[in-house]
Amino acid sequence: MNIPPCEPPAWADSGHLQTLLGYLLPSPTFSETGATHLVPLSDGDHLHTTLFSGDSRSLVLLFHGLNGSIESNYMGRTARIIRSLGHSAVLINHRDCGAGFGLANSPYHSGRGDDVSDVIAHYRNRFPKKRILAIGFSLGANALLNLLCGLRGTALPDFAVAVNAPIDLNACSEQLTKGFNRIYDLHFVWNTRKEINAKTKSGRITFDKKLGAFPYLRNIDELYTAPYSGFVSASDYYQKCSTFDHFKNIKTPTVIITAKDDPFIPWQPYLNAQHNKHIYLHMEERGGHIGYLSRPLRKDRLSAFGYHRWLDDALQIILKEHA
Repeated sequence: MNIPPCEPPAWADSGHLQTLLGYLLPSPTFSETGATHLVPLSDGDHLHTTLFSGDSRSLVLLFHGLNGSIESNYMGRTARIIRSLGHSAVLINHRDCGAGFGLANSPYHSGRGDDVSDVIAHYRNRFPKKRILAIGFSLGANALLNLLCGLRGTALPDFAVAVNAPIDLNACSEQLTKGFNRIYDLHFVWNTRKEINAKTKSGRITFDKKLGAFPYLRNIDELYTAPYSGFVSASDYYQKCSTFDHFKNIKTPTVIITAKDDPFIPWQPYLNAQHNKHIYLHMEERGGHIGYLSRPLRKDRLSAFGYHRWLDDALQIILKEHA
């Protein structure tokens, strides 16, 4: 697959800068209006999804990361690419995220391959003649890999892309506690605490655990994510939902994208995993966590800022070849 390397500007030549600036710098907006569809899940919860219909044979499902929603900038940018190619796009809010708040009692997490499967089954039933592709980012990428590896769910896409997936959850949890990474950890903790408080105030859950003033994300997973999702502990959740030991079971054509300088997702598990002919691993030296800021590649309105979104071009190349 002919994907050029990400060549970062001098001012974004580190994983932290790639991650933070990739989040903060302006992104092209996606202003198209779609149709809302609620997808029922096997446990009675629902997911909020938005469909943007196209005329091609392909329908592309997008799954966001932790504390994200369909409003996340990478979701909108990818939707623009999909629509520019004439394909249908479906943007999915994980349980209780974004406009889907109030539709689920159980929390979303990195192992929700069954949710991904339910969405695929729902849209395959609605559009039986469409070819279904799935793209997951971060947490959503590992949930997608859970499905592809055969851990949870049965309805598979025809093609998949996983971007910056936390395939070794225990290693990622430990990485978040180190040095500057604690900033990301606190960001995740702050937003997840808001979710817990909102659910508690609405009466949908009872949560009386003491988290302390500055807990780690692992503490949140221990006291909230794991027990409210049917796991014994955070360690049990991490062990059962990590995917790096199960890559060998993937039978769906899958492109996996990650960066060696991702601050809190170690790259070594990607190389230690048992790959097979169905997997194409593309690992960049630079890119951070879904940042991938590169030098300008063409004259567009962002070139004046001295950067370009490499991931957008990479996904466009992949979709042109496989959609």
